[in-house]
Amino acid sequence: MIFEDKFLQNGEQGGKDAAHQLDAAIRGHIMGAFPHIKGAKIMTRVYANVKGLAEACFRSGITDNPAVVQEFVRGFNESKALFDFIDVGVGKDRADGKITELFKHHLDDCHCHQIFLGGSHDNGYARILEESLSREDHQEKVTLLEGVPFERELKELTRYFQRAKFPTVFRENKINVNHQTWAPVVRPYKPTSPDIPPPPGLFATRSASSLDPGSPKPTYSSITAKAPTTVRASISASATSPAPNPTAPVFTPSVNPIKRNRQGQRIDDYDKTIPAHEINKIKEKKLCNVHYLLGECYRDLCSHDHSYTPSERDRKVLAHVARMTPCHSRTACDNPKCIYGHRCTQNDPKKDGCYYGETCHFWGWGHMIDEEVVKTTKV
Repeated sequence: MIFEDKFLQNGEQGGKDAAHQLDAAIRGHIMGAFPHIKGAKIMTRVYANVKGLAEACFRSGITDNPAVVQEFVRGFNESKALFDFIDVGVGKDRADGKITELFKHHLDDCHCHQIFLGGSHDNGYARILEESLSREDHQEKVTLLEGVPFERELKELTRYFQRAKFPTVFRENKINVNHQTWAPVVRPYKPTSPDIPPPPGLFATRSASSLDPGSPKPTYSSITAKAPTTVRASISASATSPAPNPTAPVFTPSVNPIKRNRQGQRIDDYDKTIPAHEINKIKEKKLCNVHYLLGECYRDLCSHDHSYTPSERDRKVLAHVARMTPCHSRTACDNPKCIYGHRCTQNDPKKDGCYYGETCHFWGWGHMIDEEVVKTTKV
């Protein structure tokens, strides 16, 4: 990802302008995706070989002096407290390694709503994205930021993730230096508002003002959003989505008050009498949790089944299975329609841990939770 020439050419002021415009573009995206979030914090990390970038800009004619780019970096860093342009020195892997580790760190951070990954020029990022396909909540948490057109492997993965494009901020073509191309790496991300508990929507959705042309599609947050207008504005038909079974009943999720214990931790009702063989049977069917529990799947190409006609018992077991996947907001979640887990389904208030030990997805926070409800919250 490379900033527009007008920013690079304007030195220190250009760096400040680029930071402010990037901040405005992300906030515009957030307003379209999360209209209920107020005062969100945006943190940006840019990793690049600054000397190499400066030389490339000079040799390509973008700047008339390599020092201008260094001034640009200084201006970017001075613009906002949470915006950093970091010089990693020579070596592409240095930037990639930092981005990969930061990506993994925030993927499981319950205080981070959405990760914007800017690396459309590099197929290397396909590896970490492929690892994210195994969990729905990970897929929903990533937005792929496009500057130059996506490389082949990344383009194949765009069907599984949300996309965003800020053409007034980033170049749409690589720098040409003697017929060679070069591109630094940008990886901005946005954690949640500092307010606790976090807002109902967990994952960023598409914004008509910041994405490529085309019909928008619903996301987990738009489906579970409190405001009906948000859902109506974002849902549309998708030609590549698996066609749902017309005979399958449409499920309308009920909105119940959120129950909490004395510590303010969310307490959902779990049916611990469901036999293991019923749970395994539903798991083997690989049903789409979002489709059957929320009534609408938002993926361009969902890998889970939409054609099965479940019984009421099947739905009950599927809801229990969905609770086995941790919610990113953990026990603080205040989304009344959230289908994910806010404590381990095997939780014992008097026992630390469960059958799965340290391999449990809820290890470290979802056990020994008091299940006595002392208050309810209507949302």
